Amino acid sequence: MNIIDIFLILIILLSIWNGFQRGFITGMAELIGMLATLYVVFLFYPTLAHFIERHDGSAGIVSFGVALMVSILVVRLLFAMIVRYAMSGVPDRAFNHTANNILGIFPGFINGFIYAVLMSGLLFMVPFSPYISAKTADSKLGNKFSNVLDSLERKIPGGIMDSVHNSMSKMHVATGSTEFVKLSYVVTNPTARPNLEAEMLIMVNKERAKAGLKPVVADPELTEVARKHSKDMFARGYFSHYSPEKASLFDRMREGNISYSMAGENLALAPTLQMAHKGLMESPGHRANIMRPGFGRLGIGILDGGRYGLMVTQNFRD
Repeated sequence: MNIIDIFLILIILLSIWNGFQRGFITGMAELIGMLATLYVVFLFYPTLAHFIERHDGSAGIVSFGVALMVSILVVRLLFAMIVRYAMSGVPDRAFNHTANNILGIFPGFINGFIYAVLMSGLLFMVPFSPYISAKTADSKLGNKFSNVLDSLERKIPGGIMDSVHNSMSKMHVATGSTEFVKLSYVVTNPTARPNLEAEMLIMVNKERAKAGLKPVVADPELTEVARKHSKDMFARGYFSHYSPEKASLFDRMREGNISYSMAGENLALAPTLQMAHKGLMESPGHRANIMRPGFGRLGIGILDGGRYGLMVTQNFRD
């Protein structure tokens, strides 16, 4: 349990206490309002996301996260006014009964759970700081709550995360593909994240260990090549295995005087390290590189573009 787990537990506990204070009737009314809010936001947020993207092509992941929270707050306030009006005719004695307070714990818990799930999604979606991102990735409750949100979101066509991912172009490009994605922004001074590179190496080796494969070791020479490619993609606003001059991974390795008999490359663009790793593992071609027995060395280059997310390059060789 870390600080994020404690924070999420506090959200639930405070909501339970609030439910007890306000009672079952008010708590259930607020719960209905919250569920209605989420339904409306999940249906119409993609439209707002497309509006943001159309009027601000440089909108990053933080912009979409803020837009999501603002949408929830605005719709929540509208439903709160409707609920307050609907409850105006309920007699006061119904609110002052002890049973009303005790039963209020039930809707309080559900409301707290919903708030905790939404907060987990926001923490994973928006890179507030390196410290918070790292703690969120390690949070057991955060991961479980985020999975709940992912499962719900996947059941809704054109969902929220589709809008976020579309705003950042694509999370990855197929291995061996000549596809060239032009980004609508550039990042001239991204921050190198060697701590995330080390963390991703651990993630990769955990996946290999599950399959009974030997771990790959960090390759300083390949790391330098990977970082240069991540930096170049941000600096010139593209996302591809090939540079604008058609230089491939093998060209970059030759330029760095790196010998190999077999090599491969994975690319990802994501708000957080966990999302990048998950996206790569869910892509057959990228997963194949991570799990290839013949690869023994790995260079990872991760550049932090702030609101534009993490640019990740994984370079493998035997």
